[in-house]
Amino acid sequence: CPNSSTGSGCESVLGGLQGCLRLISIGDRMVDLISVQQGALGRFSDLQIDSCGIMDRCLPSYCEHGGDCSQSWDTFSCDCQGTGYTGATCHSSVYEQSCEAHKYSGSPSGPYYIDADGSGPLGPCLVYCNTTDGVPLSWWVGKTNETHSYWGSSLPGAHKCTCGLEGNCTDSQYRCTCDAEQNEWNSDTIVLSHKEHLPVPQIVMTDASRPHSAAAHLLGPLLCHGDKSFWNSASFNTETSYLHFPTFHEELTADVSFFFKTTVSSGVFMENLGITDFIRIELHAPSEVTLSFDVGNGPCEVSVQSPTPFNDGRWHHVKAERNVKGASLQVDQLPQQMRPAPADGRIRLQLNSQLFIGGTASRQRGFVGCIRSLQLNGMFLDLEARATMTPGVEPGCEGHCSSYGHLCHNGGRCREKHRGITCDCAFSAYDGPFCSQEISAYFEPGSSMTYNFQEHYTLSKNTSSLTASSLQKDITFSRETITLSFQTTGTPSSLLYVSSFYEEYLSVILANNGSLQIRYKLDSYQDPDVFNFDFKNLADGHLHQLKINRKEAVVSVEVNQSSKREVILSSGTEFNAVKSLVLGKVLGPPGADPDTRRAAARGFTGCLSAVRFGSAAPLKAAHSRPAEEGEPFPRAARSDSGVIGGVIAVVIFILLCISALAIHIYQQRKLHKESESKVSKNEEC
Repeated sequence: CPNSSTGSGCESVLGGLQGCLRLISIGDRMVDLISVQQGALGRFSDLQIDSCGIMDRCLPSYCEHGGDCSQSWDTFSCDCQGTGYTGATCHSSVYEQSCEAHKYSGSPSGPYYIDADGSGPLGPCLVYCNTTDGVPLSWWVGKTNETHSYWGSSLPGAHKCTCGLEGNCTDSQYRCTCDAEQNEWNSDTIVLSHKEHLPVPQIVMTDASRPHSAAAHLLGPLLCHGDKSFWNSASFNTETSYLHFPTFHEELTADVSFFFKTTVSSGVFMENLGITDFIRIELHAPSEVTLSFDVGNGPCEVSVQSPTPFNDGRWHHVKAERNVKGASLQVDQLPQQMRPAPADGRIRLQLNSQLFIGGTASRQRGFVGCIRSLQLNGMFLDLEARATMTPGVEPGCEGHCSSYGHLCHNGGRCREKHRGITCDCAFSAYDGPFCSQEISAYFEPGSSMTYNFQEHYTLSKNTSSLTASSLQKDITFSRETITLSFQTTGTPSSLLYVSSFYEEYLSVILANNGSLQIRYKLDSYQDPDVFNFDFKNLADGHLHQLKINRKEAVVSVEVNQSSKREVILSSGTEFNAVKSLVLGKVLGPPGADPDTRRAAARGFTGCLSAVRFGSAAPLKAAHSRPAEEGEPFPRAARSDSGVIGGVIAVVIFILLCISALAIHIYQQRKLHKESESKVSKNEEC
């Protein structure tokens, strides 16, 4: 109505409408409805200008961590793309909080984004998971832009390198080797480990501008290991025991995560009360976890149902969030359950009591079991410290192997630690933190390796009172499991040869056509059992897995975890006086059949890995001891003579046990170097 201050002439524009108008524009000008109303009160008495129930739902924005807020007529939404956070209000981090969490989820070493405080204010950062006097002339900058002049394991403020702290610098009058100003290059290698100062964004060196002075530095990656908070835990022994902490003051957004394990059917994990408001997470039934709360709109509840009970004594992970958009709850990998908030209800959670963990102020049934890694809005609660001063609650939890023992692969045994587990790989042909690191070696033509069982056999008796014959008889097998992986194109090949002091033997060979042949001779007076298996050509240059399992006379053979055969021995059921295991070339195996001798003389050329005979892991033993060159130790002669079996035999055998080389490897130093050119990149030894 540009030409009328009284609203005359506007009837044709606004008249006849019943409803609500907003944001009216004519051309590039906005109509000021408030002014129109004020100038037209006399003429348009039924025109009521107000907010029409409209409100700016993005001012202030409830989208956290830089999320973009957009709104419709009756709600708003948050776009969290690129923020590293997720959820209705971009509250929850999509990244783990430590390398320890990656480790116990089975992830390998490598670069990861870590969000140390979860939904807290600190953003994620990329890390690598596995695990002078006077004015200083060089320093480094810490994470909050502060400067530090200590180096290595030296204490902050000491102005020393590690060598200065230990007193072993090149020039003892200086506190760093590089301070000596010698006319040659020197170096200080240091590790900065005070995590409150890390990471290091900058290193400054000011003394290199002088004539004939130079400096160079290399800053390595940030290496992280361990997580005290991940294993911080408490054991609740009775239904009336609990821990208490200050009030959880998070009115608009509250997220909670923790692990629990229990054998009881129900109990309250946490509770915080207000005058009328409250928030509570509990094991409502053996197969149900519930989040309940009230912000003044009446009680709300979100539940997760499981097809299997949660009170199975294993660790279970709970993640709960309540915000102005609604609430969500997830347990383990079960589907997340959500409940939206009322459109125009109250949004602030107002609490004033203490926060109860493992119990409740409302006299409901408390929790009996273990809780660990408890965090509220990204901040960990120190359960262990509080448990040390609280009756009925003990710091720490036991039984981590029940949940994480499956991470120990390939025969590794799970061992309990106060914080987590360790995998004992002593009885595995593999190595590494979870016994999954395959130990392999490339065998050149003519090379061999001998594993002497007598050297590794722990005698449980007094050797001074035993004869050589009785010692030999101690190592007898009525059953054994053999595993190995191999890759070769050569035939015939000897994959494995196990000998006995009694000329009994086991040979595993590849015939001229690449087929698998196994021979057992468990009686020195009988011919060996010979088994030919009609598997495909196994000398095709690809990696193959072989498993042989014998129980007395029954032998089962499995190739590549699929093809299986079972055969029956006729030459005996006991492998007596087992002497040694040879990989590769075998020098004149006594009493062996012609095919075994031919394959043994040719040996093996290619890659062998994960070799295991019972509890013996020859390749692993070779890697753990210095490599030796030379011929395999000759077979010890056996005599039944009582005179020879007397004192002389005892002395000889003891000398044999002490001096015999357990591992004999030909050209071991070249195994890995030259294997790179002989094995494909995809299937490298």
